[in-house]
Amino acid sequence: MDWKSRLIAWFTIKRVVIIFCVLLGISALEKITQKEQKAPVVVSVPAKPDTSWLEEGDPFGAFYYSKEYVKLRLKAPSTAKFPESERDNTSISREGQVYTVVSWVDSQNSFGAMLRTVYACRIEQVKEGVWQLRELSFFK
Repeated sequence: MDWKSRLIAWFTIKRVVIIFCVLLGISALEKITQKEQKAPVVVSVPAKPDTSWLEEGDPFGAFYYSKEYVKLRLKAPSTAKFPESERDNTSISREGQVYTVVSWVDSQNSFGAMLRTVYACRIEQVKEGVWQLRELSFFK
């Protein structure tokens, strides 16, 4: 073979290799884009917030959370005894989302004696299940 034939053969092989590499790259790119297209697109629309708790009111929640705030102020919170339900010697009034709970608690003082203390708690329902103490007073 003369040098011209070898040169033509070398350029031909080079062209074939380049074309093969380009086709291989295109094939790989198609596979990648097909995988991306197959992935489902999920769009979530935010639900309308539930505001039913604003109208309904929650006197039980007010009573429950008022007891929790009272326990935080007691000397011996583990000894606290409250009325069995919000209907037993308990007054609950509501103005908007602010509740006033007047009730009692029996608990031990510093000397270990059980004392009954009347309390008044103003508590606000900020959102469903979230309560904030406004004011807490104890009366002996």
